[in-house]
Amino acid sequence: MSIINPRLFRDCDIRGIVPWLVDKRSIYFGIVGKPETILAPIDTEQVYIIARAFAEYLKPKKVLVGRDTRLSANKFFEKFTEGLGDAGVDVFDLGITTTSMVYFASGRYDYDAAVNITASHTPREINGFKMVRKDADIIGSGSGIEELRNIALAGNFTSVGPKGSIKKVDIVDDYVESVCRFINPAKIAKFKLVLDSSSGPMFKPLEKILPRLNSDVIKLNFEPNGDFPAHDPNPLIPENREEAREAVLKEKADLGVMWDGDGDRIMFIDEKGDLVPGDFITVLFAKYFLKRNPGVAVVYNTPSSWAVKNWVTKLGGRAIMQRTGHAFIKQKNREVDAFFAGELSGHYYYKHTYYAENDLIPFLTILDIMTEEKKPLSALLSEIGEYYPSGEINFEVSDREKTIGSIKEVYKNMPNAYFLDGVSVEFPDWHFNVRPSLNDPLVRLNVETTKKEDLEKRISEVSKVIGGKLVP
Repeated sequence: MSIINPRLFRDCDIRGIVPWLVDKRSIYFGIVGKPETILAPIDTEQVYIIARAFAEYLKPKKVLVGRDTRLSANKFFEKFTEGLGDAGVDVFDLGITTTSMVYFASGRYDYDAAVNITASHTPREINGFKMVRKDADIIGSGSGIEELRNIALAGNFTSVGPKGSIKKVDIVDDYVESVCRFINPAKIAKFKLVLDSSSGPMFKPLEKILPRLNSDVIKLNFEPNGDFPAHDPNPLIPENREEAREAVLKEKADLGVMWDGDGDRIMFIDEKGDLVPGDFITVLFAKYFLKRNPGVAVVYNTPSSWAVKNWVTKLGGRAIMQRTGHAFIKQKNREVDAFFAGELSGHYYYKHTYYAENDLIPFLTILDIMTEEKKPLSALLSEIGEYYPSGEINFEVSDREKTIGSIKEVYKNMPNAYFLDGVSVEFPDWHFNVRPSLNDPLVRLNVETTKKEDLEKRISEVSKVIGGKLVP
């Protein structure tokens, strides 16, 4: 039997804690492998087994492999590609790369599969894998992750002949050209921009596309560094945005933009230094794309503002809700042939990019909208209407599933309750969603009201049902 831990295989990816990186700075210090952590430990021996299982499951001949800037990335790359090589698979090394670039390469070129070694927005001591078949067809819950896990657990791998080879490939220029065919940077007006790469791989495509923009750019954390010295690579956490926010205000910039640890999550800061919720960006994108592509489908995730559904419907599009998580969104995108999709967390997906995320198109789209409308981002947001979201509120609980089950019992007979993603309930002038975290012993609450004065009351009402400890 294999030494693999089944908890490494999650709904949307493979992810675990790298024990040798856990120190006193880490939120996982002292609890690695204990029930308090949803994530299991991962080491290079398990990485090798995952690679062999991946080869056994897909039986590919040629696989693209990239990695982000994490301290464990090179060791994981060496062991993963050793496993692929021992299975007779030829590896094409993308080097440091964003996840969006890996998705692009899997669709653009003739390879059987593609993998990025990354843990996305999570801290330095986490690492894992995002895996796709050809055309960025995700391996996730209901689309192969269960089969892959079972093969890894069994540990019975087919003997093969010659060992596979490793060859370096560079796709950055092709990637940037493909983005520029979608939105032409030359037509964008001159802006002052603050861009934060979060010490991750976004510096690679940005350095190629910025010379095409007629903008003044203040670069933050463009040097790749897997220790993430400036801040953790999660722009949703306020303290991680502080450097960019201060730079926007100090430099009187038109816009601040932050990417996460693998570039597939992008957040915007307006000229006033305020974070723009990801679902409101989805509204702006929906207005932009529906004007050019009438009637297309737009997918959005469960906690998103009512503004998304209302605006897409008003503009003649098809608004389609899906549960949170990039694997689920991509499956729905393919099912309904969505032109565009957006998540509250800052993931944006396009039919043009094989229904997967892109890290540059959202950036250029916002600039193009500001150019066309001749308005700052805050003014564009003010036109969306009266919606008052709480933002994500986290509660620490001892048992996520038990907590969600208890909440379902309270609301199960409500006429507008549904359970696509945790518990969601809609009332005439407010709604909420409570769902379990994928990574931590938390449940996440989002509340939205149509009257500002009602927001705190509604948050308090649902919070009492949740129980648990409020996490700042």
